[in-house]
Amino acid sequence: MELATLKAELNERSVDLDLAMDIQFRTNSSEIEPRFKLQLDEIAALMRQQPQISWDLEGHADIRGNDDYNLALSQQRVQAVFDYLVNQGVDPMQLTQTAYGDQLATEQQGNREGYFFDRRVSLRSMASQATANN
Repeated sequence: MELATLKAELNERSVDLDLAMDIQFRTNSSEIEPRFKLQLDEIAALMRQQPQISWDLEGHADIRGNDDYNLALSQQRVQAVFDYLVNQGVDPMQLTQTAYGDQLATEQQGNREGYFFDRRVSLRSMASQATANN
C-alpha cells in the first residue's frame, strides 16, 4: 500500500477507507518492535487526518499458555498499541479495543512460523460506522 498516495487522496477529499494491518509480537511479549513502530507512525498520521474514522484494535495470542494467561497477554498487547497511537496524537475516541487471547488462533499444529502470525494486534478501519469507544 502506498501511504503517500493515500494521504494525498485523503487531503483532497474524504474517502471511505477499508484498511487493515497486523502488528506482530515476540513470544510472551507486549513490547512493540521498532519496525512496527514505524508502521504505526504512518497509520497514526492517517488516523489524525481522518478523525471521523473509527478503528478496531484486536489483541491475540498463540495457543501456547493457558487461557487466562493468553487473554491477559492479548490485553497487554492491544493496550500497548492503543497507548502508542494515543501518544502519537490519535484521539482515543477513534479506537476500540478487544482482547481475544488464543480464541481466534489459526495455528493449532505447533508450527513456530504459524505462532508468529497468531501473536498480533490487528487494526481495522471502520469507515462506515460512527466514531465510538468501548
